[in-house]
Amino acid sequence: MAARIVFPACIALLAFMYGWIAQGFPSMSLDEGFGPGLFPAFIAAIVGVLALAEVLIQSKSASSTNNDPAPSDLPRVSISLRELVATCLLVALVVATVFAIRHVGFVAAASGLVFALSLAMGMRPIWASALASIAIALSTHFIFSGLFGLVLAF
Repeated sequence: MAARIVFPACIALLAFMYGWIAQGFPSMSLDEGFGPGLFPAFIAAIVGVLALAEVLIQSKSASSTNNDPAPSDLPRVSISLRELVATCLLVALVVATVFAIRHVGFVAAASGLVFALSLAMGMRPIWASALASIAIALSTHFIFSGLFGLVLAF
């Protein structure tokens, strides 16, 4: 039960540190548009609040049951070679997408990333995965480029 409290507490601490660092980023008034300091602080605030809520929920749950599970009830933490390779491939795909954005544009790179991730998570049929990945990339591009005024390569 302690891990269910410690992990979200660590996430909340990381979000606080991320928000603290984001305060050094340039900001603009809302009349001028959104500055680069807005999004990191916004994300840090949301993640921090949700993590603290999880800490409170898990603390309340732990105090209401007031008993620790037997050692045999604890899940065994292990990872297979296949899972390790899949995780490394997905991390490599995210890094490759970051580098590909400059050459092929945001929509194509993001579509490829979302398509690969959806296939890795088992979304079928493939045409639905492709259609969803294109829709997600286009809507993300529209939100950041059209609404927030950020320049993203199409």
